[in-house]
Amino acid sequence: AVRADIAALTALLAACRADGLALYGAHAAGGPADYEVRALLSEHGALVEDPVTGSANACIAHLLAGADYRVRQGTCLQRDGRVAVSFRAGHAWIGGACLTVVDGSILA
Repeated sequence: AVRADIAALTALLAACRADGLALYGAHAAGGPADYEVRALLSEHGALVEDPVTGSANACIAHLLAGADYRVRQGTCLQRDGRVAVSFRAGHAWIGGACLTVVDGSILA
């Protein structure tokens, strides 16, 4: 239900020297996931939302450290991103199904 104010978001990100803002909230028990995540960015004054963000989910995992859980992301973009977060030896592991869109190598 978040409706971002792009001017306020741009100012907040600048003040925090951050590239984006990740929001999360718990789903009701028995829902499609344990948490819903949204990753918002300001690019050249335009609001951009990342449909699935491994790095944002990794940061949130450190706040929610403990039991494994499931995340849904991208629903506001008509995407159905699913992320699995598990903890092994005190470290968060972020996973899920993916599709390679670009593959390549950089030669020096």
